Amino acid sequence: MFSTLRGEISASRVADDVRTVLDAAGWEVEIDASLVTIDRDVPLEVVARSCHTYERKMSFGDHYRVLVAVGGIRTVANGVPEANLCFATVWYTPALELITIDFYSKYSSHKPL
Repeated sequence: MFSTLRGEISASRVADDVRTVLDAAGWEVEIDASLVTIDRDVPLEVVARSCHTYERKMSFGDHYRVLVAVGGIRTVANGVPEANLCFATVWYTPALELITIDFYSKYSSHKPL
């Protein structure tokens, strides 16, 4: 199952999707109520991929999520990564269609993923 998930949602595919969304946004995103400009050549590092299934109809329903470190990972302390710039959570349908991307400053177990 894990190799299938890695193959179907490859790091290059995720990077392409993030870059497409950033291109449409003029390479600016809102993070912590501030507008942040992201360099076009920024590295995008996939941190984790996950599959979510729900017993009730909720939110996006069954979906995949991919956590991306924008700018790459600076450090990992006690299993918690810190991104050089920010994190992005990329959401996909079960048919692997892009739903949305959320950008935020720090990884948190309370954030999506």
